[in-house]
Amino acid sequence: MIMQLMKKIIHIFIVSLFAFGMWGEAAAVRAQDRGEVSLRRDERSVSSVQSGVHIYPNPIVGKAVIEYTLAPEVREAKVMIFNILGNLTKEIALSQYDTKVDLPANELSAGVYFYSLYLDGVRQDTKRLVVK
Repeated sequence: MIMQLMKKIIHIFIVSLFAFGMWGEAAAVRAQDRGEVSLRRDERSVSSVQSGVHIYPNPIVGKAVIEYTLAPEVREAKVMIFNILGNLTKEIALSQYDTKVDLPANELSAGVYFYSLYLDGVRQDTKRLVVK
C-alpha cells in the first residue's frame, strides 16, 4: 500500500516537472498500468537551444512585448498562454521574419498565466506571466 502511494507521488512529481517546464528539454512521460513511469527524450528539441521567448514587462500593465528568436530549421512556432486552471487563453503564431510581437494587456484578464513556446508542435519552455 505504501509503495503504491509512493509510486503515485513520484509520478505526479515528474508529470508536474514537465507540465511547468522545469525539466529544460522536451520529453514525453508515459505512465503504465503497473504504476511505472518512463521518460522519452524528444529529438526535435534540439532547435530549442537556438530558440527562445520572453515576455516583458512582467507583470504586464497596458502592453507587453513578446520577444523571440527562432532557429532556422523551425517550421512552425507559437506561444500559447494558459490561465491558472490550465485552459488555453490565447495562441500567437510566430514568424521567422520578425523578432517581436505586441500583446495588449486588455486581451487578458488580471491574474496569473503560464506561457509556453511550441516549436513544430513540441513544447519547449513554460514560464509564469502576471497581468495587473
